[in-house]
Amino acid sequence: MQRPMWQRVDLMAVSGITCAVLYNFGWQLTDKEDLLAMGCLVLSILLNGVLILNNYWSVAYHETIAYKSLKPIEIERCSHVRTTINNKKQSIIKKFIVPILIKTMDLDGNVIVAHQVEVQKKKFSYSKEKKTFSSIPYPVDDTLEYYQSTEGIQD
Repeated sequence: MQRPMWQRVDLMAVSGITCAVLYNFGWQLTDKEDLLAMGCLVLSILLNGVLILNNYWSVAYHETIAYKSLKPIEIERCSHVRTTINNKKQSIIKKFIVPILIKTMDLDGNVIVAHQVEVQKKKFSYSKEKKTFSSIPYPVDDTLEYYQSTEGIQD
């Protein structure tokens, strides 16, 4: 579940660093000859930039700072999912944080809510029995004539 902005530690640190520099130096920051004030200003800008850009550079950092972990039974409260793609040919492991797509389907009067994610143009659906996301299974139970007249999964 995504944290509200006021609960994020990195934004608190950026605000705290900026307030501390302004409180300690105040109008000395406008004096370009005060090396300590200017050094602290440059250092605070660099540190704040690194804290904010880490959200884009590292999935693990962004996951820790911006999201809360939920139990597998709390899928209704979940907004995003961390996925790991392992490319065994190239020995590359990629991590993504993807939003959950909630689809509502009406099947013969029954309303079914499906939680899905889309990773690299592949859709995965949540299975309550397995408590995990898995690829959408191919139906193979009906006759060939039945499949010739069907339209597939509607978006």
